[in-house]
Amino acid sequence: MKQGRFVLAVPRRRGVPPVVRRSASPDDVCGDNASFWTSDDTPEASLGTHGYLIGCVFSAQTARTVDAVPLPESESVQAAAKRLVRNYWGAYVAILPDPGRRTLALLVDPSGLFPVYRGMSQTHVVFSSDACLVGEAVGDRLKVDWGALALFLRYPELRQKQACLAGVEELTPGTLMVTAGDQESELPVWRAADYLPRGTEPSFSDAAAELRELAIRTCAAWTDRFGPVAVATSGGVDSSFLCAALAAGHSDFGCITLATSDSSGDESEYARLLAEHLGADFTRRVYDTTCYRPTACASAGRSRPGRKGFLTAVDALLAAGSAELGKATVLDGNGGDNLFCFLHSAAPIVDRAAERGAKGGAFETLPDMCVSQVAISDHAARDRQASDGRPFETELAPDSRLLADAPSWRTHPYR
Repeated sequence: MKQGRFVLAVPRRRGVPPVVRRSASPDDVCGDNASFWTSDDTPEASLGTHGYLIGCVFSAQTARTVDAVPLPESESVQAAAKRLVRNYWGAYVAILPDPGRRTLALLVDPSGLFPVYRGMSQTHVVFSSDACLVGEAVGDRLKVDWGALALFLRYPELRQKQACLAGVEELTPGTLMVTAGDQESELPVWRAADYLPRGTEPSFSDAAAELRELAIRTCAAWTDRFGPVAVATSGGVDSSFLCAALAAGHSDFGCITLATSDSSGDESEYARLLAEHLGADFTRRVYDTTCYRPTACASAGRSRPGRKGFLTAVDALLAAGSAELGKATVLDGNGGDNLFCFLHSAAPIVDRAAERGAKGGAFETLPDMCVSQVAISDHAARDRQASDGRPFETELAPDSRLLADAPSWRTHPYR
């Protein structure tokens, strides 16, 4: 998600200067005082005397964009951070100076939609939403961290602090990074467990009604921010859920589907039926291998090579479809099964065991996961056998060597 750019530099000496100034360019942030820069397209909200709020911010009560967040003047930085994550959401970072303690804190919102990276020079600690700006601010060309790159390629779905650039780390979403110039500390502000149901679990119908309301409010909030949107649509569970929420909220949207020239990868009929049912405009684009450029980098400017190379061609197709529909923004994610269906690991079992202990229901989650995976495996086997007549072999021996250097899930602060 593109939310503009910012960079903040703090002198590496004991005690942060009490004044945080705004710089005219990212090349000018490394001075005697703490200083920050934001691009012209970066939204901001006022925190009054408490500091600066950079990015998109919505009220948890109204789901509307806010231009100012009222905070009691006498409130501590940590209390202000907790108030922010409790009453507001979006994609933001808060810069919270504390002149009395001569410290400066950064709060990265829990969603992680506004990533913040940290690097160091001999004279400054630099924070930025763009890893490339870290190098620009310290006047040094960033180098690849080959060890971190190898670890990322082995565990691409495990979000870690270390980026694939030497000396660059990502701040943990939902935590308060406090710097005094010469020393730093991280304080947890947000925990997933704090938002789990307390007492009696809701009934299925109550949970469904709550999910419906939240989905409609959330989708309406983002479309109010970005304007008319084009949804990358497959007609499956996730994209149908998203489009239905947009329609229920009376948002301006259209549907784009990407298809292969043969029937094996063509879901356009399902997507078309969905668009017709919801009264949305619809367009279809066909993958063309001649549009793929192996030399074009899909992860240019990013701290990790997380995007596959063919996505440059996908980006171009979605942009063309969005322009045809007259929409300003593309809501992507088709083919990812990002909300309900992407369960190909034991993570839910581990999460429940870590949060509630071995006797806290992990063995209740296990059979649910087994049922889900058997259904997925059976579906894949039938598709495979139908396509080429060969049975789908599922008996694969595990290779424990792949786990030898795996990062520990126990170190994640959310658990």
